[in-house]
Amino acid sequence: MDRVDIAHQIETSKKNAVLQKKVDLSKISNSFGILIIFADNIDNVLFKKSEVSDNGVDTYLLNEYIRGQSNNILYFKVVKNLKLETRKFIKQTSKKPSKPEIIFSQISNVSKLSFGFVEITEDQYHYGGIMERFLELYNKYPVMNKQFKSNDAAPSWNGFNFQGFVTILRTLEHINRLPESEYANYSVEIERYEDFIIYQNDIPQELFQVKAYVTEKKISAYSEACEKLMNHKGQVGALNADCYLSTAAPITEWDESAFSKEIKLYGYKLGSFVNTIDIVTHIKKEITIFFENIEGKHGQLEVDIAFACISRIVIDKIDYLHHHRNASDKEYRILFSEIANLLKKAAVETYDHQIFFTKLKIDEKVLLNLDTELLAWCSDCDKDSCSYCPLNDLRESFESINRETYAKILDPTVIIDESGVGVAEVFSGPRIQDMFEILENIDLDILFYDNQHIYIVNERGFSDYLEKIIPSSIKIKRGNGLTRVLGGIQKDTQIQKIYANSAVTAEMSDEIVEYKKQKVYVIPESSLGRSLENEKLSISPDFNFNLINRNTFLKRSLENE
Repeated sequence: MDRVDIAHQIETSKKNAVLQKKVDLSKISNSFGILIIFADNIDNVLFKKSEVSDNGVDTYLLNEYIRGQSNNILYFKVVKNLKLETRKFIKQTSKKPSKPEIIFSQISNVSKLSFGFVEITEDQYHYGGIMERFLELYNKYPVMNKQFKSNDAAPSWNGFNFQGFVTILRTLEHINRLPESEYANYSVEIERYEDFIIYQNDIPQELFQVKAYVTEKKISAYSEACEKLMNHKGQVGALNADCYLSTAAPITEWDESAFSKEIKLYGYKLGSFVNTIDIVTHIKKEITIFFENIEGKHGQLEVDIAFACISRIVIDKIDYLHHHRNASDKEYRILFSEIANLLKKAAVETYDHQIFFTKLKIDEKVLLNLDTELLAWCSDCDKDSCSYCPLNDLRESFESINRETYAKILDPTVIIDESGVGVAEVFSGPRIQDMFEILENIDLDILFYDNQHIYIVNERGFSDYLEKIIPSSIKIKRGNGLTRVLGGIQKDTQIQKIYANSAVTAEMSDEIVEYKKQKVYVIPESSLGRSLENEKLSISPDFNFNLINRNTFLKRSLENE
């Protein structure tokens, strides 16, 4: 079997490309192939706010992504059916558009775009590796292939935030090397040009990009972050500053890459990466050093409370800046002296920080469970390529999701107190594996997440799937199981808003349970499950959703592969 010559096919299809308004679907083959969308001039491409979907991508991110791009390719997709894939962008009639369709709709003048078509064999399609060879040529995905975070997916508050923790760790390393008299001359800038920048007297000293991938070890996965570092180094006037890439996994062939000459890998002390399992231990070690240098020796409780305090301040700052893009220059900065003072008085506010620390430990356990299961799952995978596997970016996506809210979405029967106990139960090993089994069989283009949950748009139009599908951990095995689930939903208006007009997967014997047809009446709450012939006492709020059989949904998804 001949491999597809990517460079040659791109050039050939570019010469034979057809303007969007002149594309004749009747002349396009139903064969396996590659659809390529070209701009006439990449510098003339401008993006606008989405008019067709609430999941539109921030125009700043889109325009920034293509700025300085050396080629004019906007989309490169290996597909089973060229005609069906092309139809999406010519007709633009999808009720639930995929991510590439949404970005396409945000291009100001699509009539100037051209479509190129490459036919390939079924063997070439299944052999894979085509996108990998594209990335070898161009170093990053075309803008319509890029998996941007949705506008409403800015990170909500979570205890365990890898980016925030790397920021804290590096800042504490600097503080512990400085005399106290120098603290006021240093600051850390968060979420402006880079994930964070260390300043001395307003002059950038270190620029950091942080990536939380635990399974991705190829240099191509970090190319975009590296390019941003080098571009922003000039933008902030930091030609003498050091650039660092902080990752949660080692990167293969880093020393052979061109980036290694300009960028350093950050690992605590002598390492080349910071493991998610070890980062909290590293931070506490630096806090202990700080107390020994400034205040004398402290016990473990004081260290834990100080850790909770500084984590809360930094992570809240990240959350605030994600939601306030027009923040003042001052709001992006935290002085080293502020951090030092926070550490000194951390032990005073005990109860609040102890609750926070408990939630932090639970959240840490949740993400360590995820990391462990993800590594094990991926090590057993026999796929040829990870490029379009939804699990590849799952860990990064989880940084943005409020785990307490998501736990209730996954299992409405879970009880969560103020410390967050109950969340870890929902994100246990077997339940995480159930999630992986569904997500790895979903096309990335129809998989979305916001800061509350992960969901799949009903692109295929199944009537029982309503507008979207929400994978859940719901299990209904006994007669009153359904009543318990509905009772949990009835108590939580937040769940109701998210479930509204959605199909929620459940492990159950029924193929479908339509909520609008359920007659559940409860007096009082302790009598949950006793039906009464009194419609005025219905617990059913004014919304609808379906519970759908998990195995049937999984079977349908596999059939669509």
